[in-house]
Amino acid sequence: GWLDSQIQRAGGLGRSMESEEDGKLLCLIRHGQGKHNPRIDLRFLYHLTMVRDPELTALGVQQAQTRAARLRAEGHTFDAIVVSPLSRAIQTCHLLFGSGTAPIRLCPLLTERCCSGADVGTPKSELRDRRPECSAWDGWDDVGFEEQWWPTRTLSQAEYWPLARVQRLKDWLLTRPERSLALVGHKGLMQCLTAGADLPNGHRLGNCEAFWVRLHADGRVSPLYATSAHALS
Repeated sequence: GWLDSQIQRAGGLGRSMESEEDGKLLCLIRHGQGKHNPRIDLRFLYHLTMVRDPELTALGVQQAQTRAARLRAEGHTFDAIVVSPLSRAIQTCHLLFGSGTAPIRLCPLLTERCCSGADVGTPKSELRDRRPECSAWDGWDDVGFEEQWWPTRTLSQAEYWPLARVQRLKDWLLTRPERSLALVGHKGLMQCLTAGADLPNGHRLGNCEAFWVRLHADGRVSPLYATSAHALS
């Protein structure tokens, strides 16, 4: 099938893939440009530090629409979609997969490291009203999706490089029945998720970049360069 063909194409990575039946194929997608992301318009500084849970810019919407068209053109399908409950990720996910048939699940473990005002989320009781596009998605009743589902904002090393949360995310993904999943999230969290022997410092995704990795049964994450799509220009 399609999943096995991707594994075959990635066979030149030099790692034995003896336990692929127990692993997962993940397509990591960072959200489109948010109002807090650095750009010529210096108002991003206000949204980075002072605005809770900022939304996409017009360019961010365009980036998500372009990525959606590219995924369709390349014939990619997924068993499930997992998305951070931050607004910029929800908007991106809706533009990418909202018209599809794969189930979409909100997952607080996928939220960004909470080191700035922009990483503070919308309370669960308010999120459906603010982001009605996600009201019918799965995950609302999952353990861990509390009223304040995001981490406490801090500049601590433990939050800037959230290894403990990334490990919980890996464990959760490995218990899922699906083999091929798209994860819609954030640069910092995904950089930590991809860090390992192949990428010691992890991979810093551009806005709406799609980056393919294999999550092995033992928790290792290895990049599948043969299937990774570059950031949008």
